[in-house]
Amino acid sequence: VRTHHLFGSGYWHSEQEGYNSAFLVDPDGGLAGRYDKQWLVPYGEWVPGRSWLPFTEHFHVFEYDLRAAPPGDPLRVGAMRMGVLICFESIAPGITREHVRRGANVLVCITNDSWAGPSKVMRQHFAMGVLRAVETRRSLAVSAMTGVTGVVRPTGRFRAAPENVPAAFLATPSLETSRTLYVLLGDWLPAGSLLLTVILLLPKRRGRGA
Repeated sequence: VRTHHLFGSGYWHSEQEGYNSAFLVDPDGGLAGRYDKQWLVPYGEWVPGRSWLPFTEHFHVFEYDLRAAPPGDPLRVGAMRMGVLICFESIAPGITREHVRRGANVLVCITNDSWAGPSKVMRQHFAMGVLRAVETRRSLAVSAMTGVTGVVRPTGRFRAAPENVPAAFLATPSLETSRTLYVLLGDWLPAGSLLLTVILLLPKRRGRGA
């Protein structure tokens, strides 16, 4: 179809150094970019305390832990700068914030939620992505092998297919360049709001005590 494709796969730099990655392939089949996952799921991609829990080798766990990658630059397709999210990275606001700080004007999440089975988790996972779109004022495209596939606008409005239903979307995301307060301030914003709330409540409590 002469277009770019983004898909997920494992990437092994060496026998003991592997990453959960997303590959961007250009229309000629060449590698146009790669993103390595930053936030790994415990017991899904690495075993906490493996070195001091030797009995884990007797269970059916993977032989090597995957590596968590440092933040990377957005993947580029023309004017589009994609901040890529792999699976549960869409529930981590700090990762989407860093993508935007590095120049991402659109967000893309690739996931496979088949592990959740027939539960509400698939819809909850998609809903988390809606928050990331609003926080950063970026469009978000979600492609789920199993789960909810859809497109979220920067305003939070979305169009999505029911979970586990084959679907395809043709969308033209808005390429935003503005930065929200959350992108600029990060977690200082909620922390500052909490501190301000405590300060405002203190005089009232003192007055009641008197």
